[in-house]
Amino acid sequence: MSGCLDDNTVLAYFERRLSVAANAAVQGHVDRCSACRMLVGEVARTVSRRPAPPVQERVVVRAAPKAKASVRTGARLPAPGDVLGGRYRLEKIVGEGGSSVVWEACHVVMRRPVALKLLRSDDPNTARRFFREARVTAALRHANIVEVYDVFEIAASNTTAMVMELLVGAPLSRWLSDDHEWRHGWPVRETARVLLQVVAATVAAHSFGVVHRDLKPDNVFLLGNPASIDLLSPRIKVVDFGLAKLTASEGATAASGKLTRQGMVLGTPHYMSPEQVAGDLEVDSATDVWALGVIAYECLAGARPIDARSLTQMLRAIANPSIEPLSSRAPHVPRAVSNLVGAMLSKERGDRPTLRQVFDVLMHAAR
Repeated sequence: MSGCLDDNTVLAYFERRLSVAANAAVQGHVDRCSACRMLVGEVARTVSRRPAPPVQERVVVRAAPKAKASVRTGARLPAPGDVLGGRYRLEKIVGEGGSSVVWEACHVVMRRPVALKLLRSDDPNTARRFFREARVTAALRHANIVEVYDVFEIAASNTTAMVMELLVGAPLSRWLSDDHEWRHGWPVRETARVLLQVVAATVAAHSFGVVHRDLKPDNVFLLGNPASIDLLSPRIKVVDFGLAKLTASEGATAASGKLTRQGMVLGTPHYMSPEQVAGDLEVDSATDVWALGVIAYECLAGARPIDARSLTQMLRAIANPSIEPLSSRAPHVPRAVSNLVGAMLSKERGDRPTLRQVFDVLMHAAR
C-alpha cells in the first residue's frame, strides 16, 4: 500500500468490506504509520457512536424490534415484556448506538421507571469500558450527573445491563439544530445558565479524579418537556462517562482501572482537544475545559469554532487550531465572555483557564 489511508478506506475496513489482501495491507500500514493509527482510532470511535435518537427522550416513540441475533454471537436480543435481572421489565427502545441499546424499563416491585442500557458487543475492551462507566458514574453522586442504580450480567442474552435514572427531556444538541430559532446564536444569559450546571457537574467529576473526555451537546441533557423548557431556569444532567479518564489514586473511582493506551484517539471529533487528537496519554482536566469552550462557542455563535469536510481535515485542524475570535462571529457577546471562550480554546492546555475561573465569568454573565 502506498500513501496514507483515506477516510473511506478506514471506514470500509471497520465495516469489513475489504478483501482479505486489502485488509492485511491496511493493518500492515497502520502498524507502521502513527498518523494513520490516530485516524483509525478516531474512525473506530465514530463508527461505534453513529447518531441515534436521544437516549432518554420519551417524546420519540419507536416500534419495538423483533427478536433477532445479537452482535454477541448466538445470543437473542431481549424483547418488550422481558424481565431482566428478575426485576426490570422492558417497555420500549429509546436509544441505540453501535455497541449498546437503551430501553425504557420498569422495576417490577417498586414500579419505578428506569433507563436500562444493554451492551451488545463481543469486544472485551468494550465490555470492560462498559463496567467501568457504570462504576465511575455510580460514584459521581451529583445533582447534574445522571445517576446509575445497578449493573448486572444477563446469562440468557450473553450481555450486560446498566440501570440508570430515566431522564425526560432532550439533549442540548436539539437546541443547536438547524430548525431552532436560536440556530444563529443564543442569548448570553441563557447560555451561561445552561453551561454553569455543566461546569458544576464537571467540577464534581474532577474532584473524584474523573475527566469526562467526551463533553458535547449530545451528552448535556435538558430535563422537562422539550417543547416548553425554560432556558432561563434549566435543569441539566451530564451523561455518558464511557470515555472517562481516571486520575484518582484512591477511592471508588480509582478501583476502576485504566484502559487507555498511548496513541489511542478517543472522543467526538468536533469537541476533541489538541492533546486528544495527538493521542496523549496524559489527558487531564484541561481537555474538558476545551470541550466546554467548543460548546460555549457553538451556543453563542451558532457555529462550531473548528469544522471540516472530512475526518482527516478535522483532526489536522484541531491539532493546529486557527479559530476565528468569538467576538467577530458573535458581536453581542460581552468581551469578558469572548475572552474566556478564546482562552478555553487555547492549543496549549496550560494557557486554558481553570473551571473556577470559567464558573466566575459565567456566573456574572448569567445575572
